[in-house]
Formats: sequence, structure tokens, C-alpha cells
Amino acid sequence: MQLQPSSALTAFPWSNRFLVFLIIIGCFFSIAAGIVPLIVWGAVAALGLLFWCFTSSLKGLVLVIALSSMFVRSTEEITPFEIAYAVLFGVVVMGWILRRMSLGIPFTQNTSDRVLGWFLFICIASILPAIGQGNDLIKWVRELVPFLLFLPYFMVVSLLRSKEEIRWFCIAYLVLSISMGLVNVYDYWIIVSEARQEWELIANRQAPGEPLFFTTLIITILFLVYHGVWARRTIVFLGIIAFCVIALAITFSRGYWVGSIIALGCAYLYMPSDKKRRFILYIGSMTLVAVIVIVSLMGQIIIDIISAMGDRLASIITAAMDLSIRNRMVESAAAMDEILASPIWGYGLGYYFNFHPLIPYLTPTWYVHNVYLYLWLKLGIFGLSAFLIWYGMVLYHAYLCVRRLSDPFLHPLVLGIMCIMIAMIPLSITSPQFIQKDSILFLALGTGIIERIYRSNNWTAPLEA
Repeated sequence: MQLQPSSALTAFPWSNRFLVFLIIIGCFFSIAAGIVPLIVWGAVAALGLLFWCFTSSLKGLVLVIALSSMFVRSTEEITPFEIAYAVLFGVVVMGWILRRMSLGIPFTQNTSDRVLGWFLFICIASILPAIGQGNDLIKWVRELVPFLLFLPYFMVVSLLRSKEEIRWFCIAYLVLSISMGLVNVYDYWIIVSEARQEWELIANRQAPGEPLFFTTLIITILFLVYHGVWARRTIVFLGIIAFCVIALAITFSRGYWVGSIIALGCAYLYMPSDKKRRFILYIGSMTLVAVIVIVSLMGQIIIDIISAMGDRLASIITAAMDLSIRNRMVESAAAMDEILASPIWGYGLGYYFNFHPLIPYLTPTWYVHNVYLYLWLKLGIFGLSAFLIWYGMVLYHAYLCVRRLSDPFLHPLVLGIMCIMIAMIPLSITSPQFIQKDSILFLALGTGIIERIYRSNNWTAPLEA
């Protein structure tokens, strides 16, 4: 199947005035290079990269995704890396927007696009209740920014043409996951080597990037199952799986292990019979080999880590007694009380509310672990409904694609995205799947791929290689 957009989209509409402007800029840099060459050539390289991203939206978006570790790792302050990423991201999006405007092409193509567009509009319009409530507008902006990462969805849907381009995005996403994971593993290894008490292993856990490792792990396992252990990429798949398991383990996350079980369980239900047998064999074998190798190579330190991890995972069984779970229930109850006072319009992004936490931390707080309540509290019933309708539509389209696709690359990819989206539904009751930057980036990319495949003229056949 060939995904070919309008040929008009492949060329940027130049004008004589713009070409003259470029010539003037070139002359300026030619003169300035003789005065301060290092600064000038650095600026030339930066402007060249921005110009390339501006005129090559698809490739620029691939670069943006690969470099997203500069942005998705949350910080308390605005760092130079975040500013650089914001500029790069903004240039890519602006190039795509101006190109479509100049050619008179609408930004949305069907109902699912329009529903997501309405959701983003409601996010921006929440500035009205935010002003009415006296919210901090700086905080409003900081809460709005993660939702802007849904914009690549529209770009992916409109620009993807071939299976090869989907592979570019998969590689870029893998680069992002590995870069985040390497930093986490290094930082945690340094901390663990100096730890003296078991509680220090949990206290110093490395949580950034949890959704990245979770999603990469699930999709890679499915690729391994569908391609078999004798495929040429087997060693690469096994290496990625091992890395994601380690990176996810040191987050000491309970929810993402539950999410992994849900996602893999759903994938198992939709697999052909031969793939189901292979799935069980591979999962069992990998688990056994991993345990033997880890215990043999890492000795007592890994036993301590596994013991601490086991204690944390065991709290799932006694969730009613777990202090963290009970604290989130108190938080949700307080958020619900606020929602009932303004269920239609919400309070706008940047809103803070008070409650009495069981685990001492600063209040009032802007945050609700239950994402559905967060969206309802901040964006009102219209914002929550728009998001859930869009999410349900894409899930249904993914289901249709999984039923009819037979391509050995696209089928496990779409199946993985669909099952991860299913797992995120219960996971979002206690963790921020739909408001966290790395989760949103995955959803924007994954749902864009699903929608592009679903809308192609002959989407039951393989894409162009």
C-alpha cells in the first residue's frame, strides 16, 4: 500500500522576495565571517539546521523525536536544552503549518482529527476560566506545553507516505528511549554503589522515562515473537528487551509492570495460534535466562535490588493498605469535590486545590494522579469528553487494522500500539499517562501511524517498502 500525499506538499512554495532575502542574509554572513568566524559559523550551522527542519517537516519531526530527551526529562527550571528543543520543535511545526496554509489545505482530514483539534482548542481556551480563577498564568503555560506534543499527530497523519518512513520514526523513538535509559542506569549505578541500606535503593529510584521503556519493551517483544529467534535482528531485539527491563526495573514502578502484563495479555489474545505458542516459549525462556545471567554477574547487589523491588511490587496485592494508594484516593476525593462545584467549564490549567495528604508534601497542589479527574478538573466535561472520544475512535481504528493487516512489520507494530493504549486506560487511574510528556509523545506518534494506515486507500495490503 502506498501512502502518497498530495504532490504539492513535497515542494515549499518559494517567492522572489524570499530568495532575495536569503541572498542578503548570505552576504551578511560572508562579511561577518571574517570578523568573528567561530560565532558566525556556529550561527550558520544552527540556522542551516533550522532552515532544513522548516522546509523538510517529516525529517525534521524525526529529528525532533530523537532529541526529545532534552525536553521530556522534567526539570524545575527552564534549561537551555529545553529552550533549544522548543525552538527546533516550533520551527518544524511552523514550517508544516505555513506550507498547508499557503496551499490552502485544511489541518484536519476527518472526524478523529477534528475531535483532537477541539481538545487542543479547549486546552488553550482554558485560559478564560484560569483568568477568572486568578490562576498563575506561568503555571497555565507550563501545564499547556505537554498537550502541544499532540501536534505531531497531525503531521504524521498528513505526511507519512511509506513503510520506510514509519521505520524512521520507530528508530527515532528507540534513540529517545535508549538515551533516557542510559542516563538513568548510569545515575542509579553510581547511587547504588554507595548505598548502605535497602531503603536507599528505592529512595534513589530513577523514574524519568517510564512510559518510554514500557512502550519500547512491549513493541520489541511483539517484533521478536512475530519475526522469530532466527531472524537477523534477533540479537538487537533481545538487547533492546534486556535494556528496557533494566531501565524499567530501576524506576521501581508498580503500575508499568501491571501495564506490561495487561498489554502483553491483550496482544496474546489477538495473535495467531502459532504466534501464541512462540510467545509463551520466548517469554519463559527469556525470563529464565535473564534471572541466571543477572544473578551470576551482579551477585549480592542485584539480590538487594530485587528484594527491594519485590517489597514495592508486593504492595499491589495489599493496595487497600498501601499508604501511597490510600493517599491518591484522598487526593481524588478532594479533586472530585472541586469538580462538582464546576463540572462544565472546569477551573483552567494552572489551578491549585487543597486537601489533607496522608503522605506529607506541599499543598495546595495542581496535580491529580487520576488523569481523568485531572482533565475534568482543569478542562471541564467538554475537555474530558473530547479526549475520550478521540481516544476511543483511534482504538477502534487500530482494532480494524489489526484484524486485516498481514504485513510482518506493520501488524506487530499496530498491535503493540493498540495494546499499550488499552493498558493505559486502567493505568491512568493512578498515574499520569495522558498528561505526561513522554506518554503524550508516544500517543501522538503511535495514533498518527494508526490513523495514516487506516485512511490509506488500500490499507489491508502492505505499505510501500
